[in-house]
Amino acid sequence: MKLYDRLLAGLAALSAAAFGALAFIIAYEVTLRWLGFRPPVWPQAISEFTMLYATLFAAPWILRRAEHIQVTTLVAVFTPRGRTALSRVMSFIGMVVCLVVAWYALRVTLSAQGLEIRSFEMPKWLVYAPLPLGFFLLAIEFFRHMLAGSLFAGEELDYYTRRREA
Repeated sequence: MKLYDRLLAGLAALSAAAFGALAFIIAYEVTLRWLGFRPPVWPQAISEFTMLYATLFAAPWILRRAEHIQVTTLVAVFTPRGRTALSRVMSFIGMVVCLVVAWYALRVTLSAQGLEIRSFEMPKWLVYAPLPLGFFLLAIEFFRHMLAGSLFAGEELDYYTRRREA
C-alpha cells in the first residue's frame, strides 16, 4: 500500500508542478499580447493537455484525502451510522461509474490512431492516455472509501454530530 500511496503523492506533486508551469505559460502569453506582440500558438494546446493530465492525475490523491468538494446539507442531518451507510452506497456508485469510464477510455485509447495536430503533432492515443489511468485510480479510491465508509468528512459534519450528542 505504501507504494500505491507514493504513486498518488507523486502524481499529485507532478500535477501541482504542471499547474504552476501553466500559470507561467499563461502569464507569458498574456504579457506578449499586452506588449503588442503576437503570442506563439503552442500555449493554448499545451494548456489544454496540461489541464487534462494534471486534473486526472491529482483527482485520486484529492479523493484519498477526502478534500474534494462536498455538499453536505443532506448528509449533515444523518446520524453517524446513517452517514457511514450513505457513504458506502455513494462510494459504490462512484466506483462503478469510474470503472465504466475507465473501461471505455481504455478502449478509445487503444483504438486511437493517427496524430492530434494542433500547434505540434502528438499521437492521438496520448491525448486519451490519462483517462483510463485517472479513472481507474479514482475507482480504487472510491473502493477504499466504500470499505471504510469515510467518503463524507469535514468539520461541519463533526459539528452536527457533537451538537446532536449534546
